[in-house]
Amino acid sequence: MSDNKSPNNHRNLSPKYSVEGQVGINGSVEIRETQSVTHQHESEEKKANAYKEHTKEHETSSLTIARVTAAVTAIYLVFTILIFSESKRSADAAKSAADTASRQLELAERPWIRVDLQIAGPLIIDANGMSLVVRAITRSTGNSPAAAVLMESKMFVNYAWPVTLINAKRDAFCEGLKRRDAINQKYLKSIFPGGQEPPENQHLSVPKTELDQALKGGNGRVLPVVITCAVYQSTFNNRVYETAYISGIMSIEQGIGMAVPGDKVAVITPDRLFMETQTFTTE
Repeated sequence: MSDNKSPNNHRNLSPKYSVEGQVGINGSVEIRETQSVTHQHESEEKKANAYKEHTKEHETSSLTIARVTAAVTAIYLVFTILIFSESKRSADAAKSAADTASRQLELAERPWIRVDLQIAGPLIIDANGMSLVVRAITRSTGNSPAAAVLMESKMFVNYAWPVTLINAKRDAFCEGLKRRDAINQKYLKSIFPGGQEPPENQHLSVPKTELDQALKGGNGRVLPVVITCAVYQSTFNNRVYETAYISGIMSIEQGIGMAVPGDKVAVITPDRLFMETQTFTTE
């Protein structure tokens, strides 16, 4: 039998270690592992679990802090809203009180103009239409002068007067006077408190075309209306005010006020006429 031993041959003792050359063994050989694979795996698993627990505790702590922060922020927001709402209510109440006081002062100190109206001549229906003379006395009844005072009257006829229609006529007439007042204010008079203008007779008329148009809707009678408007300004702030009047004209027949017969020539004397007036003021 040949001997295969040689200096280059070696014998494997373990997967990791080898012994070169000749090895003589007397007795027994005991091989021990310093750290088993199982023990190493358990150690690594413990480390991993410890890391997970630490991470979980950190996430829980972060979540708790986030929740507490959100709750504190919400509470702060609620208190901020409540404080803002209360501040706004207080500011609104103060503004309202100031506006009320300012308004009361303005009402107490602003100029007021009053116009007293009365029929000063017969109501005439003829080929030219309808005409009437009214007397107007303009008075200042406020506590401050009324500047740039402009007062006029105009007569309209209709077989009936819906509220919206008569109000529209009044508004349009007064707006026209306001525009004229703004343009000509430096030429207009001022009336001091307690003062009045001399009585003024105003000759009013309605053209035949308008009278005929009004008669188409009725039974030969019409309702004449005189709209009077006084516009004036304050000497404190140049604000324009107006006092308007709507005066309905009726004929007295057998003690009863009735619409005026307008389909025939007639002269109705002042003692057979009645005027009812409503007042409208801007504050």
